[in-house]
Amino acid sequence: MTALLFLDGNIPCFKNMEEICKSAEVIVAADGAANRLHELEIFPDLIVGDFDSIHEDCRNAFSQAEYIHRPEQDATDFEKCMRMISSRGIEQVRIVGAVGKRKDYSLSHFFMAMQFLKDMRIEFLFEDSSAYLLTTKTWAFECPINTTMSLIPMMTCKVSLQGFQYLLDQEVLEPGYVGMSNVVTHSESRVDILEGVALVFFLHDRVMVKEM
Repeated sequence: MTALLFLDGNIPCFKNMEEICKSAEVIVAADGAANRLHELEIFPDLIVGDFDSIHEDCRNAFSQAEYIHRPEQDATDFEKCMRMISSRGIEQVRIVGAVGKRKDYSLSHFFMAMQFLKDMRIEFLFEDSSAYLLTTKTWAFECPINTTMSLIPMMTCKVSLQGFQYLLDQEVLEPGYVGMSNVVTHSESRVDILEGVALVFFLHDRVMVKEM
């Protein structure tokens, strides 16, 4: 099962928004993100948070949604949503709106998400790119040749790359290493994470990924 999670950051009006929404069995809004979904006429199944940001007209419009009140202040809305999603046994989450005005929050989302990797596959969607938080598996990606890919180790990693201009063979990468602007050279490319966790960006809005 796949969840589509909207955070209260920059939520673009994707050209393929309808397709993105249909790819998920459940749509989740983190508190104030519901206001933007109301503008986009996207109806969430679940709204999670302390509800200090959601407008009254949104509450009325989304009266059929399930409201999950999480008033505790020791966790961000993102953490509250991810805990709820994890508790429901959802295997994949696609996240929109992870980056916004608060750059501290924006950066923290990538690190906070790591605690949920053992339970689910995590993807971040942006207007013209997507990012995947990858742990120890071989991952196959399908996207157009010449697509730009960047890899950022979130901890010490051992990584192999196939189907790219710059290849790696069980290379140990330390935090601080940034593999920017690699290029896809085959219709299917592979990222093999033998140890650790890496954040992989593809600068294309249509990428297919599968575990090998």
